[in-house]
Order: sequence, then C-alpha cells, then structure tokens
Amino acid sequence: MMWWSASCTCPECKVECTLQVSFFKADGQLQFTYWCPKCRELYNWEVYASQVAHQALMNDMEKARKAPPTIQPVQPPLRLKPPTLTDQDKKDAHDWGINLDGE
Repeated sequence: MMWWSASCTCPECKVECTLQVSFFKADGQLQFTYWCPKCRELYNWEVYASQVAHQALMNDMEKARKAPPTIQPVQPPLRLKPPTLTDQDKKDAHDWGINLDGE
C-alpha cells in the first residue's frame, strides 16, 4: 500500500491550489480548504474518509496492475506442532469422557 495525496486545481485559473487547513467530524467527514494563489479564492472540498480510502485502494490496485509481475518462490505450508497437554488438561479430558490415547 502506498501513500496518496489530495490536491485541488482552481476551476477558474487552472492552477494548483495550496492546502490551508483541514477539518474532520465524528461521522468520518473531512473538509479541506484550498487557496488559489492566482485569483485568491478559497475552495472547500468535503469528502468522507471512506471515499478517500476507496480512492486510495483503487490507486493501489491500478499501480499493482501496471507493475511488472514478480516471481515469488513457493514455500511449503507451515506444519503445526501437536499441542502439549498439561496434567490438568489430561485430567479434565478424562473427567469429560474424552480418550486422548486414540483408542
């Protein structure tokens, strides 16, 4: 996963705006205030965090699709060790009628 940035282009001047401040609310809504250095106007962009996260996921997927494929060596699955039973575990199993000897 990568870091992505948010930016704003002035709709009138078509120049990159400068982020002035950002706010957030408890419901996940974000507000970014941008300033255009040419026309000196402020622009607010309101978006939910889930929308930004979705866009980041889409960007990650697109970048991964364009990346050259990587070959990873095949690894055997991990073997689990048999559990070690304490004396209390064995006593409880016997009391519950569980045969641990496999007979």
